[in-house]
Formats: sequence, structure tokens, C-alpha cells
Amino acid sequence: MDASQRKVHRIIWMSVAIVVPLFILFSIKDLHFNTAEKKSSPVETASQELVLKTAENEFMKTILYEDHVEIILKSPLKNASSIVYTADTTGKPLKIIGQITASGIYNFDIQSAPEGIALYDGIKQTEITKILF
Repeated sequence: MDASQRKVHRIIWMSVAIVVPLFILFSIKDLHFNTAEKKSSPVETASQELVLKTAENEFMKTILYEDHVEIILKSPLKNASSIVYTADTTGKPLKIIGQITASGIYNFDIQSAPEGIALYDGIKQTEITKILF
């Protein structure tokens, strides 16, 4: 490798060292997952706000309020990446509203009342469960 090749090699690696972190930063910045607020007691919000709909299955209980959805996850899920979607009347996912990681109480803001909630595995692209109201 002569002097001109070393110079080009150094310039290329310096530009890669600057460009790759920028790409990573911009790709992470555009992820729009709403972080869920964990609450200690679902009774507090139930007494203060109007409950529109309630549904329950073996994995979770879902309470629909006017401006948010409260999901109570009963037991830990076996899936590493569980994404919560709003669903239509057939259970087809429409819009991502958040992510669930462990058992507990999660609150997600919504603009309009969904017909149902679908829980999908983001890695395997499979449906975990769905609840229709």
C-alpha cells in the first residue's frame, strides 16, 4: 500500500466512523413507541373516569376509557417482543399503540375508541391474542 492508498483508506474509515453512528441515531429517533405508564392500582382510575368497554381473556384484561386503554397483563408472556395494536372488527391490527414487556398494568393513549386490541409478537410476526369489544 503506497502513500496515496493509505490516505484514501484513512479518509474512507474516518467517514464511515462518522456516518454509521449518524445512521443509527436517525433510525432510533424515528421509532414511535409510546411508553406505558405503570400504575399501582387500577381502582384509582376506574373511580375517576368513565369506562366505555371492558373485555378479558386468559392473558389480559382490557379496560377502554375515553382517551386511553388500560391493559392489565395477568401473567408474563413467553414472547420477547409483544406489540399492542388497535384492531378492527375482524381482529386485524391497524395501528401500534405500544409495547408490553412484563406482567402489570399498562396505559396507552388513544385518539379514538378501537373495536378491539391485538397483541402480536414483533419478532416472529405471529398473533399472541386479541380482544374484541
